[in-house]
Amino acid sequence: MRRWDPATDDQGRTTLMLKATDPGQYRITCEIEDDDDHLIEGAQVFVVRGPEFDGDDFRFDDLELTADRRE
Repeated sequence: MRRWDPATDDQGRTTLMLKATDPGQYRITCEIEDDDDHLIEGAQVFVVRGPEFDGDDFRFDDLELTADRRE
């Protein structure tokens, strides 16, 4: 696991460029705080394929659903 704290511009925007060194399934998450100190979170799962990648090492189910709020 790695963590980055990228700087933002005067509009609060940032860009983070990543380079995957190995094929496989990855998950990237983002946590930010708004002006009222509310924590906002997001995540994305993505796959990097390579010549020896066969998908056997996936760590997530075929479909993953996450509710954005409690019921």
